[in-house]
Amino acid sequence: MDLDVIPPECIMHILKFVEQKDLFRVSLSSRLFSGLWPHVNRILSVNEQNPIDKAMGKTKNILAFKRKNFADFIEYFPNIQHAALVGCKLRDNNISLLTKAYKRTLIHLNISENPLITIDGTLSSIAAMENLEHLNVSDCSKWQDSSKILTEDLGSTYHFPKSLKQFVISNLKFITFFVVCDILVKSSLDYVLATHLLKPDNWSFPDFQVMVSLSMSNAVQYANHAYITNSSSFAEIALAGLCPDLKTVDECVRRGHYSILALMPSLINNISLPAVIDCIMDNHPIVVSALRILQYKNFDKLPQHVFDAVVERGLDNVMVELRKCRFIDRSVWENLSIESIRKCFLSGKKNMMEHLVDLNLIEKLNQIPVDDVHQVMLNNYVNAFRHLINAGYSQINDIDVNVLAKTSNVEGYSQYVSILSNAKYEKLGQLRSVTTHVEEDDDKQDLDENSSSHSSDNEVEKSSKNKKKKKKQKRSRKLK
Repeated sequence: MDLDVIPPECIMHILKFVEQKDLFRVSLSSRLFSGLWPHVNRILSVNEQNPIDKAMGKTKNILAFKRKNFADFIEYFPNIQHAALVGCKLRDNNISLLTKAYKRTLIHLNISENPLITIDGTLSSIAAMENLEHLNVSDCSKWQDSSKILTEDLGSTYHFPKSLKQFVISNLKFITFFVVCDILVKSSLDYVLATHLLKPDNWSFPDFQVMVSLSMSNAVQYANHAYITNSSSFAEIALAGLCPDLKTVDECVRRGHYSILALMPSLINNISLPAVIDCIMDNHPIVVSALRILQYKNFDKLPQHVFDAVVERGLDNVMVELRKCRFIDRSVWENLSIESIRKCFLSGKKNMMEHLVDLNLIEKLNQIPVDDVHQVMLNNYVNAFRHLINAGYSQINDIDVNVLAKTSNVEGYSQYVSILSNAKYEKLGQLRSVTTHVEEDDDKQDLDENSSSHSSDNEVEKSSKNKKKKKKQKRSRKLK
């Protein structure tokens, strides 16, 4: 049957039975559907919905869709949460209309590849959004009208919505990013993605000076959550100029802001050694990892006391990165002080003890005094004890079986026995009798404590009676 001969009333009735997703697709693409509107407009409905409104009522709760020519359909979809308007040739007035219509509902907005929208038009439109969390303005070429944005104080004029958490500004010029950076530092963003930033066509010294002035105050604050990548050689040149004062880079290292390091590989080896030492001491393994990957060559200049401190404090994640570093010679591990190893062991740093065993520092570990081993056992540091014994601790048979017996009331007792048994500890045969003797001594000590407490109670009671007797004698004397 030819659909053109079906009366509009029948078509509208059929639409009531179409699935929501199919109805939505048909309503946007079907010429037949668009032909129903003249008929609908000729129908006067009193106190009831038009037949077409009844059918389209199914689409009122649609929350997400993609369509290039979106502006004509805004009024029919009041609950949009996710709008992907990529390459739609939108203008500033479209963005304004969009943000007004979805001021409270819109969560994700992707307006990338729209070369006609401007930076001020976008920022002024989104400022009042209440729930916008994600904004993508990549490849919006008119955003990088540097002659305009350089003359405006965007940081004081515009602001991002408080709800915004993610901002994508890829494939734009460096100048655009660093101008917007003045706004970014005042926002509550979780992260910014700025990839493939481009060199301006007419790069001038004044532009460069503006970039420097804008970024210098923000670099340290913002570097901890900006993810910026660029493969061009220009990236190094521009970013080196943005941070001419190496104290800024040192401060990033000290604070654990690792992402900025990837921006300026040419400056990596100029980072001061004290800054790297502070970073290690403050336990920033991610920064140490970034320095290692970027081949920071001054690791070999780290003083021995730094490695001793890493071991003593049990900074095992930093230790992992230092062990991977090809610029650090094995001799630094062989020269570790016995004192640092002892303190690490006495603190029960099991992961660090495992590192020391992996480094095959058996001679160092054999110098740990037996008294330290006794203390670790009584403190129930089973795993640290296990690493030492399994490494072939040469003084194993000097371990006092009485100390082992005293651990019989702690949770790790059975593990101690198992570890020593596997290591062929020679005094295990004495353990039962010694344990019985220790228990008897403990019982005797408890009895002595109880008897002493009873005797002290008796003495107190006797003293009290004597005081009462003396008081009676004084009273009798007064009566006489």
